[in-house]
Amino acid sequence: LAEQVKSLAGLLALPDYALDFGRTWRKLGSEDKAALLEMTEVNMAAYYGKEWDDALREKRRDMASLHARYIVVREKEAAGAGAAVDDDAVAGHDAAGGRSGAAAAVAGFLNYRFVIEDEWAVLYVYELQVAEPHRGKGLGKHLLAMAEALARAGQMQGVMLTALKSNAKAMGFYCKSRAYVPSTIDPTHMFPDQAERFNYRILCKMF
Repeated sequence: LAEQVKSLAGLLALPDYALDFGRTWRKLGSEDKAALLEMTEVNMAAYYGKEWDDALREKRRDMASLHARYIVVREKEAAGAGAAVDDDAVAGHDAAGGRSGAAAAVAGFLNYRFVIEDEWAVLYVYELQVAEPHRGKGLGKHLLAMAEALARAGQMQGVMLTALKSNAKAMGFYCKSRAYVPSTIDPTHMFPDQAERFNYRILCKMF
């Protein structure tokens, strides 16, 4: 599996970017952690509105989980020594302006875990974020393709994620562009007469 994981870097066939692969929160530097949190807030706060403070606290806990793994995309000219791959990576959604060093080069990231959801073994995408200056270059598409390839390499049954209904671009990306569908555990799917109660969809692509 280690060789399969290393080969996944080839999926990001974009000349201006490089990868830090299979990172844990503990192995990310303090500037990287700040850059990832800032990117998440810039990208997502408006969709949550006054509920953002609570959502941010939950996201902080999720991002720091011992079970969380990261693929960090950097601008290649500032990426340093290149991609790093952890052998345990298969065990189991604005740029940081003014920052210096490696964190300033962060263009996007994927935060994922291997989990059991309703008896399904899946790779769950907790966050897929691309900084505003780097959108439209295929980073989101490639990160999601890497999540799917990681799931297959880890013998998972599919990929699952949560998307806000108010985020029309994300919903279109996942459902129209990437062929994700509502999961059987999606509450809107389960209780269509109560759909207005839920501000999110649980989407999946099963293999």
